Amino acid sequence: MKQATALDILKTGKNVFLTGSAGAGKTYTINQYLHYLRARDVAVAVTASTGIAATHMNGMTIHSWAGIGISNELTAKDIARIKKRTVVVERIERTKVLVIDEISMLHRQQFELINQVLQAIKENTLPFGGIQLLVAGDFFQLPPIGEPHESNRDKFAFMAQAWLDADFQICYLSEQHRQKADKTAVAGNTYYGLDLNAILNQIRSQQFTPHIMPALTATAEHVLADNRTRLFTHNVNVQAINEQELGKLTTAAHTFRAWGEGDEKLVETLKKSVRNTPELVLKLGAKVMFIKNNAELNVSNGTMGKVVDFVATTLNKQPNKQTDDSPSKNSPSDNHPSEPLDEQALAADASALLDAIEQEQQADMADLLDEANGGQSQQTHPTDEDRDEDDTAAIDTADDKLSELLYPLVELNDGRKVIAEYDSWRIDDEEGEILAAYYHIPLTLAWAITIHKSQGMTLDAAEVDLSKTFEKGQGYVALSRLKQLSGLQLLGVNELSLQLDPLARGADQRFQAISAEQECEFLKRSKKQLNDLHREFIIQCRGTLDKEKIAAYENRAKQQQKLIEKRRHAVQQLQSLADDAAGVITPTVLETKALLDESLTIAEIAQARNLAQSTVMGHIEKIAEHFPRANIAHLRPEDEWLQPIDKAYQKIAKRDDKRDKDNDGKIKIRAIVEELRNAYSYNDVKLALLFLKPHGN
Repeated sequence: MKQATALDILKTGKNVFLTGSAGAGKTYTINQYLHYLRARDVAVAVTASTGIAATHMNGMTIHSWAGIGISNELTAKDIARIKKRTVVVERIERTKVLVIDEISMLHRQQFELINQVLQAIKENTLPFGGIQLLVAGDFFQLPPIGEPHESNRDKFAFMAQAWLDADFQICYLSEQHRQKADKTAVAGNTYYGLDLNAILNQIRSQQFTPHIMPALTATAEHVLADNRTRLFTHNVNVQAINEQELGKLTTAAHTFRAWGEGDEKLVETLKKSVRNTPELVLKLGAKVMFIKNNAELNVSNGTMGKVVDFVATTLNKQPNKQTDDSPSKNSPSDNHPSEPLDEQALAADASALLDAIEQEQQADMADLLDEANGGQSQQTHPTDEDRDEDDTAAIDTADDKLSELLYPLVELNDGRKVIAEYDSWRIDDEEGEILAAYYHIPLTLAWAITIHKSQGMTLDAAEVDLSKTFEKGQGYVALSRLKQLSGLQLLGVNELSLQLDPLARGADQRFQAISAEQECEFLKRSKKQLNDLHREFIIQCRGTLDKEKIAAYENRAKQQQKLIEKRRHAVQQLQSLADDAAGVITPTVLETKALLDESLTIAEIAQARNLAQSTVMGHIEKIAEHFPRANIAHLRPEDEWLQPIDKAYQKIAKRDDKRDKDNDGKIKIRAIVEELRNAYSYNDVKLALLFLKPHGN
């Protein structure tokens, strides 16, 4: 089926399963449909089964969106708890179209749960609460991870009753838009007349020509760059390679130890789910992969990079700075200790800070909810001032120890640099209270990774060993990660390497047949009939058919894309120019700076970035510190605003009470707010101090 036909089917409002081989244009078709819906003011939710896939779609995981977490079953009590979560309920109630990408990695039981939750919240017994469902993916990927006793038949989403109830239109895309060799293609893209796309299609059909094995084995002679990814079938091979590569690095080792809090059995469950060693050893130059989504850093489970430094980063202390433009070969930083730090003792003291950060994130969500309700939310939540005061106490207790802790600075494959700090994995009770928490640096060594972990990635170059393939489909998954055959170095294969799961293959053949039948029937409709169906669905979704409004959206979308490109360019430029800030300014702060450069106010930046104003203020403080010429003049308060704060500052400085100062000897914001009898907020004081620099705060 062509993309245009699939798009026409989607516009009728039918539930659709969008599939096809790698490069068939699934993501492009989804994006075209999203643009169509948004132009007509139809509420659409974009999700995916995994974090890295969700990042590719600029969405969130379906587990988080639906509020089901990692559950495999939901009781009536669980449903009642989800229905009390205002944020989850509101986004489900307003959604008219739900997109789930990488459906192959969503477990059958969780697919059933999504149907259950939508029906309950929508109070509608139709499949998935009556909304349009668009699922996309390729079931030739490896099945979801399940229980040891489960067969693939128990795991695949297409085996769910909810799948049958959804009555999907199957759109099996057949065009190819990726991995096409041309006359200018580099050597190694084609062997024996076969490029990578032809090889993948032979595997999909399980009909092989005599040349497929010679073509694959010829890639063993390819010489790939040192930064290539190495894919193996077994964890034991991955661990051995990673330990070997880490041992080759002569830089100082930094050890990060995990710790848990709460119910011991639940902590143990979390520990197993993290899939990382309790003790993580890193060195300068280590190739790493994030193992947890982090929206603030714009990284997901599977984002890869390299450790380029170890830096101190606390909210109240100056970070360590390098004296050279690049780190020393023998030491991560001039200010680092000569002996590796034992972070275990420091880790416990960090938990208070992590709790404070978690509270701030929850408060940010409450802010967004309040704004969405026009400021009329029935939920009560602390003001920025309350949060600052509450967080300060927790931060103060951990600050001394955290000032000594050096975190890995990771340069991602896209060139951005982010700091990987301790993160938390949690299990909450029905009231949202923490039952157990597990804290660790969300990184793992990644010179080598398992094929299962590579799903959802697109790689420029990979060294692949299929000689110990133990599961049908592993070979296809590994090879389909690549863009071209020239990026492959295949070290070995066995008899299972090119085989596919019989259930997945049978389903794929059935999907192709159904797609062809449905396409033939669909194309019998006249253009007028199609247009009527398209209009009816928009009306059903309470969208707009106003041509002027649609045209206005189209224009805004074009302008927004230009602005996004402008911001991206600005961030990249700032990262290349800001030598001093490279190790301490995260990309999210630079995004704020790009908006500051356009003279947006704090409130406008907070709204544009879906952040609390207190978070934006924190960004601005860092920007002012590291970019002396930053554009903040438009934020300057009036003199009658500055003068009282100035006087309060002078008074506190004169009495010289240690209780008013932090560990660096700087006057605490809280002391100034209290001196002013809370007439000014924490943000007010922080902003004023930026323009009262002679005081040194």
